[in-house]
Formats: sequence, C-alpha cells, structure tokens
Amino acid sequence: MADALQRSPGSSSRASTREEELRASAISRAREAAGTRSGIHGDDHWRRVAEVGLIIARREEVSAHVVLLFAILHDCRRENDGHDPGHGPRAAEVARTLGHEALAISPEELDRLAEAMHDHDRGLVTEDTLIGACWDADRLDLERVGITPHLRFISTPAGSDPDLIDYCADFLRDAPSWDELAQHAERIMEKTR
Repeated sequence: MADALQRSPGSSSRASTREEELRASAISRAREAAGTRSGIHGDDHWRRVAEVGLIIARREEVSAHVVLLFAILHDCRRENDGHDPGHGPRAAEVARTLGHEALAISPEELDRLAEAMHDHDRGLVTEDTLIGACWDADRLDLERVGITPHLRFISTPAGSDPDLIDYCADFLRDAPSWDELAQHAERIMEKTR
C-alpha cells in the first residue's frame, strides 16, 4: 500500500525538539501504563492499530500523537480477550490518571482521547474525525478475530478506503516497531506545523 509506513534504517539525523522529547516521554509513559498483554488484544494488535491510525491521521489531518496514544492504551485494562464491556471506561481512566501533561496533549485532546477509549467497543460512529480515526484504526484490525469490518461502523473517509481495508485484512503482517511508529507520527506532525 502506497502510504503504509516507510521503514528507514537508523534514526533521524536532525536534532530532536523539546516537543518531540515530550511526546516520546509520553509514549513511554503510556506504554508503561499499558503494561504487556499477550493474545489478541496485546502488543501486535496495538501496533497494527497505531500503524493504520497514523495512515488515517495523516489523511484526515488529525493529531497523530493522540491516535498513537489511543493505540497504546485503548485495550490496556482488558480483563480477558472475550466480552469485557468495562475495558474501554477503565482504559479511559488510565489516560485521565496519567493526565494531559504527562501525555503531552492539551486538556481538550485528553477529553477526546478518553472519549475515544471509553466508547471504542460500542459500535458507534462519530463526526469527530480524531475520535473516528481512533475507532476506525481499531475496527480495521477486526480480521484478526474473524470479523470483517462493515463500512457502516467506519467514521472517516480514510477508513473507508478499499485499499486500506484490503491492507488491513492481512492481520498477520509484521507491524512496525514502536520506535518506527513514533518516528512516523513525528513526520506527520512536522507536515502539519
């Protein structure tokens, strides 16, 4: 797929800005808070959600950093890999406990992140493009559990792209590392400054 994350060897040669350092620290805090999970709602899923979420964020021009935080945290308080209706609200509480400063986002972005996490498994759609990018990225990874995402549950035009949907159907693809995902998010944010 043309805009799948481009992997580049090594790290960027340009100096990091204070903002980038804060976002990197926030991602590290979020990953620590999320812990490690195995199974269908663990790190592989989170990295695929991040990868697709960043593609959607770029196309929809929403915060790549918030989408990345959503990917890391949205399933972090699952109690099992089956039906767990309270996991979204519990994950939203983790984000609120960490707070907007620790996550390097504004209070308004924290509210939207918490809303996205709280309701991500309810089958809703939204006109809020940032929340929609988060939900779409998660839903486009449903193939891993044998569910083909239905377009009526997709909120963004980018999430409805047939090429992106086909790309996501390969749930066995090797998702980029967290470092690669963070670098990609920074590149997206550079272009929107």
